[in-house]
Amino acid sequence: MPLSERLVTGAIEKTYGPLPFTSDKNPAHMKNWFDCLRTRNQPNATVDNGFAHSVAVIMAACAQRECKKLYWSPGTEQIVENPPPA
Repeated sequence: MPLSERLVTGAIEKTYGPLPFTSDKNPAHMKNWFDCLRTRNQPNATVDNGFAHSVAVIMAACAQRECKKLYWSPGTEQIVENPPPA
């Protein structure tokens, strides 16, 4: 394992505890994807699940970098600085 990967993994484990898996070494995601292509079944995670996960990760990274709270506007599907009206 390269030094940079060991440092990142060590920092994450120190903060959050041991990692359950290393995604690059776990072929389950790709296997599920290829199985779904062959059988036309739905994958474990839909496109909507992936979109929601991506938005949450992007929001968390931006909020940490900018040191401020961010909000999701479902109407415009945008990350905004003020809570959307109820």
